[in-house]
Amino acid sequence: RRAPVLHPVAREAACERARGARRLAESPLGVAGERGAAMTSSAAVPTADGFALCSVHPVVLFTVTDSYTRRAAGQPRVVGALLGSREGRKLVVRQAYTVPHSEANEQVMLDIDYHTVMLDMHRKCAPGDQVVGWWSSGGGENPGSDALFQQFFTSQVEDGVYLQVDTALSGGRMAVKCYKAESMVLDEEEVATGFTEVPCKVQMEEAERVGTDLLKGDSEGLPSDMGGLEESVKRLQKMVETVYQYVDGVCSGRIEPNALIGQQLSSTLDSVPRLGKEAFERLYTDSMQDVLLSQYLAKLTDAQLALAEKLAAQQQQQGAGASIAM
Repeated sequence: RRAPVLHPVAREAACERARGARRLAESPLGVAGERGAAMTSSAAVPTADGFALCSVHPVVLFTVTDSYTRRAAGQPRVVGALLGSREGRKLVVRQAYTVPHSEANEQVMLDIDYHTVMLDMHRKCAPGDQVVGWWSSGGGENPGSDALFQQFFTSQVEDGVYLQVDTALSGGRMAVKCYKAESMVLDEEEVATGFTEVPCKVQMEEAERVGTDLLKGDSEGLPSDMGGLEESVKRLQKMVETVYQYVDGVCSGRIEPNALIGQQLSSTLDSVPRLGKEAFERLYTDSMQDVLLSQYLAKLTDAQLALAEKLAAQQQQQGAGASIAM
């Protein structure tokens, strides 16, 4: 069942703010962005202050592209909710899901019941994640639609983010942009809700990086334990070589030192256990033996299952022969 996102009064208010953004854009005090959002100037100042960086996990992008591929015929874009958490002035987006909607003749409809059910299911799996905003696979045909969606999700989270993913691959790449909504004030009067772009980066954990690399490669299956260990060691060697070249360049004066990079390197080295050569070799050997033992037990289990199946089949054949003889 589809239900309206907002009641008529709220919808008209949002549309009026969208029209106010266009009036502000046409005035000498501002210019219009790609989606009709008002860009700030010295006379039109945003009144809200929030997160300064948005970190997006790759599973969110997979969800957006998959939903765009499966969209209904004739539907220009898909939208949905973003789940994550706030870490200081950093917004971390970990999950996303699609919310069915329709846009026609300045009318916006959103399946609120579906959104509520999906949100409850996600909270059972990840209680720490909350609604942090909404996403869209490109801009809408009507700039007022974005204001309506923003107003709905703002009722669930204060200072939410609007994530826009270019699924059309303009310029040969999938651009990812994050915006935050801000009230635009002109002559002490709120005239529009503008969208201001904030820095955005795609951040991957190690498990996500392995899966992403596997999808980008030509492999037809998952790597073996030994193959995965080999790839990890090669990647570690490449990182160590990069760090060595940077440190050597700083010491020789070829590269200008960066205090932030130095602090990150120092923090990384402090997190590594201080082991001698013999202790490290012993730890590595024990780990390798554990892996080999796991492989041996897995093969032994397969052999026992195969033997049990053959014995069961033989007993069935003997039972069938005895029945025929009687």
